[in-house]
Amino acid sequence: MDETAIVSRIEATFMLLGYHTYVDGLVWPMDVPGVTARVSSLQSTFLNRVGLATFTEANVDEGIAQVLARYRQAGKFFGWYVGPTSQPHNLGERLVAAGLTYRGSVKGLVLRNFDQAIKSDPTIRVEQVSFAAWNAQRSMIARAFGLDRELMSILNLCYGTINKPIAFYLAYVPDLEEPVATAVSVFDGYGIVALLGAATLEAYRSRGIYTAMVAKRLEDAHVMGATTAIVQSDPETSAPILHKLGFEQVCSLDSYAPSEKVEEA
Repeated sequence: MDETAIVSRIEATFMLLGYHTYVDGLVWPMDVPGVTARVSSLQSTFLNRVGLATFTEANVDEGIAQVLARYRQAGKFFGWYVGPTSQPHNLGERLVAAGLTYRGSVKGLVLRNFDQAIKSDPTIRVEQVSFAAWNAQRSMIARAFGLDRELMSILNLCYGTINKPIAFYLAYVPDLEEPVATAVSVFDGYGIVALLGAATLEAYRSRGIYTAMVAKRLEDAHVMGATTAIVQSDPETSAPILHKLGFEQVCSLDSYAPSEKVEEA
């Protein structure tokens, strides 16, 4: 598959921004030319997010100023991510010049032609479930991600609006009836599956659960006809595991945010 197409989908699926996941009264689009942006009812950079910039050298500073003004008007703190297809090429520098601060990066990884099963702990049970069953576990999912339950509830609803084939997963360990981890797959088209939204309760980490969830999602994706898997991964947590499973880094996604939070309007 063309490398440009792969990195483009990695960037578009980050934080679900390219899926245009809007929920009436909770998350809605912010119409600013040259970017994809959304704003929410909450003060959260997970929801108030900008990316996929298509500015030029001639209009980038004006575009950044418009975004800042719109979020300031809304009274919302926000995050802006810059990926390999974001334009212009020096967008990160222009954001810093406009007063935003670099907040870190995640790795964009790819696994090609995953026709070989990944070995995982057979005692860990990973089940594909309905959206309703998955969403019913939002308290566990919030704790696994370390997020507020209200925020997690809205993020879950955003997943429910994705207009592509999507699979929801819960993971279980022996002798425990309740799930301890979660994951999502989106079948993104062109043979690509995006591995999204994976998290494990802190008490059950480092037990092979993440690997088991990757293995199950790839197995199901292979049956669905996918040939390429993409994922955005934390350099300190999931990325080392994924590298051992054969994933390779093809890009980075850099996050920026205003230096100071704004007050609610």
